[in-house]
Amino acid sequence: MDIQAATKYYIANKPVQHKALGLMLIVDLYPSRLDTVQVKLPNGVVMNCELKFLDEPGKTTKNL
Repeated sequence: MDIQAATKYYIANKPVQHKALGLMLIVDLYPSRLDTVQVKLPNGVVMNCELKFLDEPGKTTKNL
């Protein structure tokens, strides 16, 4: 995922798909590191995540 797609999902308040952890919401586009966003897991945990691990919901990943 690139920053433009991440921004679209952040503004729409829609979940994104993490390649291993499942669906999560983007809660901050600009944390301290480049190419990362802050996400919130369904259990309420907030963490930083690199954009390369995020995808649009519904896309399947074969390279896990």
